[in-house]
Amino acid sequence: TNPVTWRIIAQSKNLSDGEESVLPVISNRMLVTETMALPVKGNATKTFSFDKLLKSGNSSTLKQHGLTIEYTSNPAWYAVQALPYLTEGEKENAEAIFNRYYANAIAARIANASPRFKEVMGKWRATDTAALLSNLQKNEELKSLLLQETPWVLEAKTESEQKKNIAKLFEVYKMSYELDNALNKLQQMQAPSGGFVWNTGGREDRYMTQYIISGIGHLKQLGALPNNDKLNLLTKAGIAYLDEQIKKDYEELKKNNKKLPAGIIYDLPVQYLYMRSFFTDIPVPGSVVAAYNYYRDQSKQAWVKHNSYLRGMIALSLFRTGDISNAKKVMAALKETAINHPELGMYWKDMSGGYYWHQAPVESQSVLIEAFTEILKDNSSADDMKTWLLKNKQTNNWKTTRSTADACYALLLLGSDWTTKEPEVRI
Repeated sequence: TNPVTWRIIAQSKNLSDGEESVLPVISNRMLVTETMALPVKGNATKTFSFDKLLKSGNSSTLKQHGLTIEYTSNPAWYAVQALPYLTEGEKENAEAIFNRYYANAIAARIANASPRFKEVMGKWRATDTAALLSNLQKNEELKSLLLQETPWVLEAKTESEQKKNIAKLFEVYKMSYELDNALNKLQQMQAPSGGFVWNTGGREDRYMTQYIISGIGHLKQLGALPNNDKLNLLTKAGIAYLDEQIKKDYEELKKNNKKLPAGIIYDLPVQYLYMRSFFTDIPVPGSVVAAYNYYRDQSKQAWVKHNSYLRGMIALSLFRTGDISNAKKVMAALKETAINHPELGMYWKDMSGGYYWHQAPVESQSVLIEAFTEILKDNSSADDMKTWLLKNKQTNNWKTTRSTADACYALLLLGSDWTTKEPEVRI
C-alpha cells in the first residue's frame, strides 16, 4: 500500500506557511516467499517441480508478487550475498557485534585477495547515486516504521539493488571503520575474567565465549584474521578464561570423587575442545593440562553417544591435535550414517532441530562440511553437503545470524579463486 502525503498550508494576506509529511499505510496482507534450490552437477540433466508455485493458482486470495531465478556456478557466491545480512540490524549483544566483525573481516579478506573482485565492486558502487533514492527512502523515520511493520518493503527487489548492498559492504574505508567499531564494542562485552557477556552489564557466559573464540578460529582458518594487537589480546584473554573453566570442571569432579565413567562427555567440554583446536600455537597452561587431557581422552569414546554436530567437533579437535586414527573412526561412522538424496544432497537424520545449541541443523551441517573437507579431503561429499545447506537457505540468509555466519564459513572453506574467469553459461 502506498504511503499518504499530507500537506497543511496557512495563509494570510501577506504571508503563508506550510508543513508536509508522509503517513505510512500498512497493508493487512502478508508477503510469503517460497524458495527452492535447483542443484545440478556438471554434465547432468534434471527436472524440477515447484509444487507450491503450481498449486498457488488455486487460492482465491493469493496474489503473485514476483518470480526470481538466480544462478551461480560457485556456491561461495551465496556466502558473499549473505554477508550484508550479518552487518544489518540494531542488536548490540555480543553475538550480533561479533558477527558484524566476522562479516567485515571476511569481506576485507576477499577484497584484498582479488583485484578483479574489488574492481567489480567499484563498478557496482558507481551506479549508486542519491538521485536513485525516492522520497520514501530518504525519510528515515518512515523507513524505520515500514521496516518494522512490513519487512519486505525495503528488501532489495532487483539485482541492481542487491549488487549495491554487497558493494557497500566491500567499501575499503567502511570495512576498516566497521572492523574497528565492532572490535571496540566487543572489548566492552569482555569481562575482566576474559569471558564475554551476552548483554552489557550481564555475567560472563561460557557458551558465548566459546562461540566467539571459535568464530575467531574460523577467521584464522579462512586466512581472514586481521593482524590486530587488540584482537590478539582479546583472544588470549578469552582462551585463558575458558582454560580456567575446564580446569574448574575437572577439579569439581576430583573433589567429589565423581570422575565421569569412560565414554561420557558433555556438550560444553566438547565445544571447548573444538575451540581449543584452532589455537594449537597457544600452549595449554601446565595447570590445565590434566583437565584438558582428561576431557580429550573421554571424547575418544564418548563420540558414539553424541549427535552428528558434536561428533564433527570431536573429530576436528582430535585431528588437529594429532590423533588422526580416532578422528577418522568418527568420520567413518559419520559417512556410514549419512543420508544421500539426489535433490537434497548429503545430510543426517538427526538434523531436525531442537532447543539446545548443538541441535541446530545449519550449524551442524557447517561443522560437518568443515570436518569432511579438513580430515578426509572429501570435496565430493562436501559439495553434496553444501547442496543441503543451500536448500535450507531463506532468500538472502539462513534463519539466524549464527546459522548464517556458520554457513558462510562452510561455503568459503574450500576457497574460491575470485581472479579466475567464470565459465560462460547460457540460461
